[in-house]
This record gives sequence, C-alpha cells and structure tokens, in this order.
Amino acid sequence: MRKRNSIAGLVGTLVIVSCLPVASQVVMFNWPTEWLTQRGASVDAKLILDTAQVSNKRVTLSLYVSRDGQSRRVARKSFTVTDYTADISLGSIPGPLFGGTDFAKVEWSVSGTEDQGELGPIGVVALPEIRPIDSIMAISSAQKVTCESAKEALSQDSYIEVSGVQTAFMWDDTYFNIVIRKDGKAPEGSVSFGIDGKNAKSAFVAYADRFIHYHPGNDSVSYVHYTRSFEDDSIDYTRNDWHHEGEIESSEECVIIRMPWYDMGMAKPFADRRFGIGIMNVKEPNVVENAFPEDARYFLPGSWGNIILRD
Repeated sequence: MRKRNSIAGLVGTLVIVSCLPVASQVVMFNWPTEWLTQRGASVDAKLILDTAQVSNKRVTLSLYVSRDGQSRRVARKSFTVTDYTADISLGSIPGPLFGGTDFAKVEWSVSGTEDQGELGPIGVVALPEIRPIDSIMAISSAQKVTCESAKEALSQDSYIEVSGVQTAFMWDDTYFNIVIRKDGKAPEGSVSFGIDGKNAKSAFVAYADRFIHYHPGNDSVSYVHYTRSFEDDSIDYTRNDWHHEGEIESSEECVIIRMPWYDMGMAKPFADRRFGIGIMNVKEPNVVENAFPEDARYFLPGSWGNIILRD
C-alpha cells in the first residue's frame, strides 16, 4: 500500500474498510488488492471515494503492465465522482500465467489536486485456462526412508528427470523425503525444489513458500525462503535462510533430503493430500534452464505442479 506524496489520499488495499480511519482516505480500493492473484485476466476496480473531498472531481485510473522490466499502459479511464462507490472496468492483464517478477499495477489521480497513488503488484494465474497441472506421486513408507529402502521401493518410473538429475519422492508420518539418484549426469548450477505447502497457485512467491537447493558439484544442500517488497516500480525478493530440522543422507548412489512436515508449515500428512512443487535447474540466480513442469518459473508458484501423497 503506497502513496506518492504526503497529501492525505492513501491507496487502500482493504477488504475490511474499517481497518483504517476513513477520514484519511480519498480513494480506496476494495478490489483489487496488493499482491493479488487474479483467476481471470480482466481488472474490474471497486472503489470507495471520500465524497466530502472529491465530489464532482474527476478521478483517473490507469492500468500498467510490467514485463521483463518494460512497462506499458494498457488502459486509462476517467470518471466524475457522484457517489461514494464506483466500479470501473480497466481492461485485461496478460494471462493465463503472469507474475513472479512481472506485474500489473493501477495508478490513480484526482484532477485539480495533488492526490495520487498506485496499487500493486497484481498477477494472474487463470487456472481454468492453463493446461492440466502436472502431478508427481510420492510413495508412502511405514518407516524412516533410507537410501537402501528407497532403492527397494522406487521403480525407474518413479523418477522425474530435470537436466540429468533424477528425483523421486517418498513420505512417512514425520518427513517429506526427496530422493536424488546419483548417476554422474549432474547439471551446472543447482536443482531447486520450490514447495508451496498451502497449494495456493499464486502469482508471486510468499514468505511461506520454501526452496530446497541441491548443488551437485559439491553434493550439498541449501534451504531458503523469501520476503518480498514492491518498491521503485519493481518487485524485490530478499533471500532468507530457512532454519529447520531437516536431515540429509548421502551415499555413492543417492541423496535423501528429509524435511519434517512442520518445517513446511503442514500438519500430519495423509494419503491423497496434495501440495505445490516445482523442480527447476537454476544455472544462474533465478534463471530457470529446465524444469518440471516444463514451464515452471522460480518466483511464480502458480506455474508449479503438484505432489500427491499415495499409500
């Protein structure tokens, strides 16, 4: 929620309007809101207006889309304030997948005043329009998973290959287990596992999303998550260490990464539960070379697939 001057006229991103003093508001948005993931491309703004200050004035809304660092205006609408609410159709955002470091925003201004501001970022994951979501099955284990037990339980068909790294998944009551087969075909860079425990299929990575990076070159693992901000007309994701109680087992044939369910923000698992996952070969920071699903993007959980827990 930002404004671009010191004049009262804050851009609201409220669903419950009473959270902020109404007297301090000139233009508020009930819809859309900051960091919103729309399920359709059209942007229909719902406004609340302080008629004591802006009655009979003209309010202008502009919809901008920023992709690959390039911004363009896609719509501009003006109206005269005659009521304390307004519904304005602002055109469309590119879809069905739009987010990550790309975003849309709405700028607003009131004629004859210095009141102006902006609302964003906004993204799109139009689930009805994208192809069926790819799913991976995780096999259950009654006991703690080891390299030996994984070798016995997993068939060749259980593995997903991304840039030469073969990965399968197992689960038990305590851990979600990532099994990586060593076969000498490791890629340059790292293989990243993006985990969306809430399976929100969002347009932007959230604080709760987690990343496990396997580095084949030195057979090591790193764990991160991100805080995000929208400043200076760009999205910034700040990397944070993920403090956890996970375990690693490494042998000549495999690596097992065991992550407690509670460290991923999930309660005790059960058969047929599903959550989001993306497997990505990251050769440079956040540049995806190969992935599962094939169009998965690092900062766009809505492009990831699903893990389904099987008995």
